[in-house]
Amino acid sequence: MTDAILTGDGPTRMADEDVCRAVGEDLTSKYPGYLWMVGCNHEAGVLHIDLPGQKPIGMERYGYLLHIATVLGAGGQKAVMRAGGEMLERLGLRRTFAHEDTNEIAREHGLDTGNAVLKSRF
Repeated sequence: MTDAILTGDGPTRMADEDVCRAVGEDLTSKYPGYLWMVGCNHEAGVLHIDLPGQKPIGMERYGYLLHIATVLGAGGQKAVMRAGGEMLERLGLRRTFAHEDTNEIAREHGLDTGNAVLKSRF
């Protein structure tokens, strides 16, 4: 599960939340210790994955956008894992679990996490 779930307000809110929870649990199990923000909107057909924190200049709006059909289709879990791993890699963080020095590494690469890592429920 992830601590930040962003969904729409319409009739698909429950479906949005279910997808967010499933994706958040997958990301947390593969990359434990990181706080993942997952947003979903069935009406728009998209899923957004992000890491909290102030990002380096030029990456402020960086996140990962996937089509819900891709996530729910064959190989969807692999696409989510790839997205999460790429986000970590682009921010200079380890693609494994968040170590105690992750905040220091993040600051060296320009990411101010505000100690957001290691606060996940898992």
